[in-house]
Amino acid sequence: MKVLISGGLGVIGSSMARRFLQAGDEVMVFDACEAPRNHWIRERLVEMWPGENLRIYTPRLESLKSSILAEYVEKSDLVIHAAASTGIPHS
Repeated sequence: MKVLISGGLGVIGSSMARRFLQAGDEVMVFDACEAPRNHWIRERLVEMWPGENLRIYTPRLESLKSSILAEYVEKSDLVIHAAASTGIPHS
């Protein structure tokens, strides 16, 4: 199965990514990777799953053209939206 997870480098999204990767699924993670913990989580995921089943994209979703994002969604069997802004300045 092909899974797209927005916010996939956060606590909830990365937990879901690990579960799907453990099951042998292909995972596409989208995350702006703005917090230091996101970089740490990214490195751990890449260390644990260095193969082709994990792809990580770090542009902010709102910066992508809708046609590009739609293309990724169409390629996915499951889309999980776990992205959130935790700081008021970004809201």
